[in-house]
Amino acid sequence: MVEVLLASEHYTKNSQHSEMDDFHELFDEFAETHGIHYNKRNFRELETNINGLPVAKFGLRNTNCEEVNLTIV
Repeated sequence: MVEVLLASEHYTKNSQHSEMDDFHELFDEFAETHGIHYNKRNFRELETNINGLPVAKFGLRNTNCEEVNLTIV
């Protein structure tokens, strides 16, 4: 399992947007470009709001760690 740790610049959650939205969008784009379908068996949220910060750790199966390059533009 590949573990990915992401941090966001969104420090406040609101009903319209949260850091988790950004993280899920990144994984959706990555999966689409690499022909992967993530589901509950191969995509896990391992930790969220680590130390109260907008940081989350994810676990990915069936993913080559050398291909993981997530970038927010």
